[in-house]
Amino acid sequence: MNDRIYVDSPMVAEPKPFDFRESFDFFGDTDFISQAPSNAIDVQFSKSMVELQDACHPLCMDLMKLLGMGLELDDEDYFVRRSKWLQDNKSPSYKTFRALYYPAIPENIEIPVGQARVKEHSDHGFITLLFQDDTGGLEVRDREGNWIAADPIHGSIVVNIGDLLEFWSGGYLRATKHRVLIPELEIQKRISRQSIVYFLHPDSQTTLSPLPSKLIKKYHFSSILSGDFAEAKLAGVKSY
Repeated sequence: MNDRIYVDSPMVAEPKPFDFRESFDFFGDTDFISQAPSNAIDVQFSKSMVELQDACHPLCMDLMKLLGMGLELDDEDYFVRRSKWLQDNKSPSYKTFRALYYPAIPENIEIPVGQARVKEHSDHGFITLLFQDDTGGLEVRDREGNWIAADPIHGSIVVNIGDLLEFWSGGYLRATKHRVLIPELEIQKRISRQSIVYFLHPDSQTTLSPLPSKLIKKYHFSSILSGDFAEAKLAGVKSY
């Protein structure tokens, strides 16, 4: 994959006011930031984002090792070894570091009770790290279908399991269904909200085949490359 920064703003094509958001994505080799013309990108912002991304990597490694231990894999570094991008940002992967901004909803728009800012979904990747502001509204769904508020805790990071890890573990680990409702604070004050998300993926050439875990009794899938899995998810096509 090439080095890229993407800006996404779905405020076009018949936007809905509650879906308004702007995102700034980093993935792939970010060395180009130092080589770009000063008027092409906000260099200081980009460097700060990359510094935060890199600061997450020790935690990423710890979480991957804990998953290996929890699944009773003989090699606790099983997932780390398949994420070479932790040490080499030129290693192809669909891991994405994203800054999100949700503009304040205009005063003249009525906000229904229970209105979602982000609809129910699960993330496509391996695991996700979420840094949320203090606005609140994030909810996660348990296995019984109940929604549980994931209220902001100062200094904490929310960790979600993604679709890829659910697939790789044969369903033993379930992807976290979550949504973001508009809380009372946001309704009253019409404030904006921000978050930062790190979507982790294995290296694109990693083969997703049955994990050597005694805890997983059955598998019902064909092996697929991590990159192909990600592309199928992004295309909305089930090819695995």
